[in-house]
Amino acid sequence: MNTIAAQFSNPKEQFNQLLAAFNNHFPAHVADEIAAFIYKMRDDKYDIIQQIVDNRFNPIKELTQRNDPKLDRKMRVILFIKKTNPNELAKDIRNIVSLDSFFDEYNRFIETLTSRDQGKGFLKYQLDPQLKHFIQSGIYSAADKAVKALEEYARSIKEFSDLLHKIKNSVGEKAFLRMGASILGGMAAGVVGSIIAREITSSLTSDEDKIIQSTNQIFIKWEQFLDVFDDLVRNYEYGYLHIVATLFGGTLLQYDKGLRKANLHIDQLSMGDYNFSVSFTEVQLHKVRSWAENSVNEIKSYIKQRNRDKALYASSRFYQAVQGNSVLREVPYSEQYSLIYMANMYKYAALVMKAVDLKANDEVAFLAMITEIYKQMPYMVYDNDLKALDVPEQTDIILEWICLSLKHGQDHDLRALLDYGLSMLSRNVNIEFYNGEQGYEPGAIDLETILYVLAHFLNENQKYEHSLIQRFTDHKYFPGLSSLKELQKRYSAFSSKDAFYKFVTKVFSLTASFNTQKPIIRNKSRSLLALTLLLLLVGYLGYSQQDKIHTWLMSFKQDAAEEAPSILTADGDIRYLIVTTDQANIRVEPSLNSKPVTVVNQYDRLEYADEEREDNDGRLWYKVIFSGGRTGWISGKTVQWTND
Repeated sequence: MNTIAAQFSNPKEQFNQLLAAFNNHFPAHVADEIAAFIYKMRDDKYDIIQQIVDNRFNPIKELTQRNDPKLDRKMRVILFIKKTNPNELAKDIRNIVSLDSFFDEYNRFIETLTSRDQGKGFLKYQLDPQLKHFIQSGIYSAADKAVKALEEYARSIKEFSDLLHKIKNSVGEKAFLRMGASILGGMAAGVVGSIIAREITSSLTSDEDKIIQSTNQIFIKWEQFLDVFDDLVRNYEYGYLHIVATLFGGTLLQYDKGLRKANLHIDQLSMGDYNFSVSFTEVQLHKVRSWAENSVNEIKSYIKQRNRDKALYASSRFYQAVQGNSVLREVPYSEQYSLIYMANMYKYAALVMKAVDLKANDEVAFLAMITEIYKQMPYMVYDNDLKALDVPEQTDIILEWICLSLKHGQDHDLRALLDYGLSMLSRNVNIEFYNGEQGYEPGAIDLETILYVLAHFLNENQKYEHSLIQRFTDHKYFPGLSSLKELQKRYSAFSSKDAFYKFVTKVFSLTASFNTQKPIIRNKSRSLLALTLLLLLVGYLGYSQQDKIHTWLMSFKQDAAEEAPSILTADGDIRYLIVTTDQANIRVEPSLNSKPVTVVNQYDRLEYADEEREDNDGRLWYKVIFSGGRTGWISGKTVQWTND
């Protein structure tokens, strides 16, 4: 191991070399993120140092500037010494150069990174006590001059204290000398007498001189300490920057070098919350996409041949490979789809084909398989993608699942669908969707509509309470009339007589009756209608939990004017915006500085929520309604009006 002196001999040069290494190794945005974090750590440390300096030295400055005639020199010195207590100053220096909080932060850094996908490799960078001692010793050596200067200052105080103590203990001797001077001065004659008297008198007056000399020495040593202390605070900066860069940045650098051996690299980094993402190198990414394309083509060929067993085997193998690797999950298969969306969709397609085969001979086996699919499926799929493969659409599978469950008295298994819906809603709210999962299908039944109606149906028929109902309430979601109409139409292909069809018809009829109230219903009138509709719907569907309903309605009444559901305008009155850029953020507030709540893709259609604002830069923002009835703001530069 190199000596401490070598490691900390020129921290400024070593720090700049590290920054250059980061810039040469990482993508520019990653290197910038590391540098910004290092400087922030420096700023936070110097905020603490400045607080220590202010608390310690401002009172001393006030004392030296104060001109109090009541204080003689000795008293001033004593007060000065009290305020410049060397023991307390030594503690301040230790606090300034201490790395305890730094080591705690680094431990959190490693602990957080190891909890991330692909982060287990950071475990080997945990600090052992020996390395911590080595680093801290290097910093302490930088403070050595200040400590020695403080010791010199403390020694001058000790000498002054000894002098005062000696003078205090020699009071009797002084009285004797005064008397001797008087007698000898009167009795002695000539030169001899005057010499003796002068020597005795000088012994009396030298104490004051000694006090003055001693206090002067105190102030000299104090000024010398201040000079060295200022150097410490100034020079400590690069020593601290060097250590932060070495541990935090150096750890990321070494980890990334290890990744590159596996054809991976850090492509995104957020040091604020210690998060990162890993991607393949360009060469490896090309290989991965070729492998994925070959796998997809193989699966598609088996599906086209209706070879269900091979399609299921190939799609399961493809899905397991992608699902088991967090980097593969993020890889874009195309501009629209991530690899995990494609893998999940093909596996779902193959499983559905298998389930349909079972249904021909055993409807109960079909139900068991579909229930198990939705218990295990962690991602979204969309009808248009399944339709392109010429396999049953998810909507038809779910509606037939509902129909056959009621037929065989197994409607309790439909709770698995509600659990799936709740999981997808939570992932959407937490912005955990992969590319492709935010799909939009014009004219199709929203999955939310099926889940909403099914949740309330099970509540009425089984008295089954599911938290999905509360989530819909919290987000003020209510299904659109067109989606309800499509649901009624599509379900009638399976049954037009069972309890679920009758329930859908009730909801549709009630909703349709309010859509005849034209012209445009907006803002407060719209909100009032929403409240009226909900009140009637509660009674019409047979709710009995009055306390819960009261809480729900009171909450809705408070917020209705702000966020009314889209069902409350007739179809002709709803206006839509379509996304024109590859991707766009929907934000909490109409500002580029506001937190994004979700990402939408090109050609996504968003319902206009009848409100728009300009920000300080003159940028126009539209309030829109998106998944689950949630609202947010989107920049006018990323959308345009559509009549579709």
